[in-house]
Amino acid sequence: MINLLEYRSDRSKQNCTGGELEWGRSILFDGFTEQWCNEHSDTVYAMEGYFPPTDRKTAEKVAFINYLNLKQRDKCKILDIGTGAGQFMKLCKSLGHEVSGTEVQKRLDDPVYKIHQHYNLNLFELQLMPSKYASLPQAYDVITLLRTQFNDIRTREFKEKDWHFWKDNMFDYLNPGGQLFLKTNLKFQKHVVGGMQTEIIKAFGVPIKGFNSYTYHFTKP
Repeated sequence: MINLLEYRSDRSKQNCTGGELEWGRSILFDGFTEQWCNEHSDTVYAMEGYFPPTDRKTAEKVAFINYLNLKQRDKCKILDIGTGAGQFMKLCKSLGHEVSGTEVQKRLDDPVYKIHQHYNLNLFELQLMPSKYASLPQAYDVITLLRTQFNDIRTREFKEKDWHFWKDNMFDYLNPGGQLFLKTNLKFQKHVVGGMQTEIIKAFGVPIKGFNSYTYHFTKP
């Protein structure tokens, strides 16, 4: 198992500099998003701190870009599964990358779709379920899943075999040398490791230290 205290106290990989934070804010937030915040303050994305923005949420997106070295690398094809408000996609687009994203239908119907349109994002519907193969439209150089929910709360949780199935599924759509970055919404609990945390460790081993949830990074040979 892992030292939960060490993991809970280490957030070193999801921080960025003040200048990088301002860079992110300058791309993501403008008069349109300010008006959206005023009109839709009761939506899930507003209540969870994406709009109006919290510095922590913005810094996290920039930190993902830094971790994956997306500022320095040549133009590549990126798929962001479970894109949410689309902020990571927008930042990647600003760097010249070809970016697509996915969401479940209930999120695509949320008023946040106006933000998606404002950002000019290419989105399609996708739901990840235990051991159910997901067909994607093309191969990618980078596939990211940032706090993505993997199953509806009414269905069974992912087990070890489901995680292996999912990884193999994603590798089918990665180009050689492609990167798969998974930042789950599974938290480091104070005293015990929960059921889903146990299953993902059984599948992939100990997570990367420096993020505030169970995080893994794979490279396709």
